[in-house]
Amino acid sequence: MTGRSRAAVLLLALAVAFFAAFAVQRSRSPFLAAEARAAEAARLAQQHGIPLREVLALHELMGGRLAPGELESSVEEFAAQRQLLGDDLLAVLAVRGHADLASRLRREAGDDRVRLHALVFETRDAVDDAVRFATVSKRYAARGH
Repeated sequence: MTGRSRAAVLLLALAVAFFAAFAVQRSRSPFLAAEARAAEAARLAQQHGIPLREVLALHELMGGRLAPGELESSVEEFAAQRQLLGDDLLAVLAVRGHADLASRLRREAGDDRVRLHALVFETRDAVDDAVRFATVSKRYAARGH
């Protein structure tokens, strides 16, 4: 084998390895896993009066691999908390196990939505889930959901 053919074989092997790694990465993506169930999410969104992008973002936040019953119960809880707390970010916190924190932030902010979101983004226990939910929700919206 000449030096040129060895280099070609090496480049081909590297390209195959790259595409294999890319395929594995995509197969593990919670974002794509949630998006693959958009039809089910659309039904739940319509049933509970929630934007589809928020149902998908909630599913992604929960790992993207919830069983159908788990997704439905998470969406039901999200819808109830959103109704109770009056805000999608607070509902996410409640669903993720921070219901007391969400209620406290609601009381502190009163009816001031700007202050409420400032408090959410300043609170260490809240910021990760809130930022991820908001960001992923916008990504789904940009993709037409």
